[in-house]
Amino acid sequence: MRASIGNLRGGASIGSLRGGPVVSSDGRARNPIVRSLQPSIEGTLDPAILEKYVRARLSAFRECYGRALRNNAGAKGDVVLHWTIASDGRVGEARVQSSTLEDPETLGCLTSLVNRWRLPNPGATLVAVSYPFSFYAD
Repeated sequence: MRASIGNLRGGASIGSLRGGPVVSSDGRARNPIVRSLQPSIEGTLDPAILEKYVRARLSAFRECYGRALRNNAGAKGDVVLHWTIASDGRVGEARVQSSTLEDPETLGCLTSLVNRWRLPNPGATLVAVSYPFSFYAD
């Protein structure tokens, strides 16, 4: 099953990160929040291992999103990132599968982060991941 923006609402939340406020473009302090939802995995990788790995890196995603809020107080949306994991754990070909977050700089920041990841060795097979995230501020 592939993740899409249409099925993000009401999905199971895997983790979220709420950090300190940033001053948005409208001069108000806003708390950027990043929520990860249930990923779709094709291949032999334990979902719990992937979810733990991603949760540990949500603060970097929050930094990407915080920059968007500084430039656009109304920036928010859902993003599905798709990537592959080689047998040695290296990520290749991270890309935006779908997005309602209309901020190319943030999307580029997210894919750049994922492209640098090295996950636990998934074995002899290539693993494909579609991982949905929700970005919003309170």
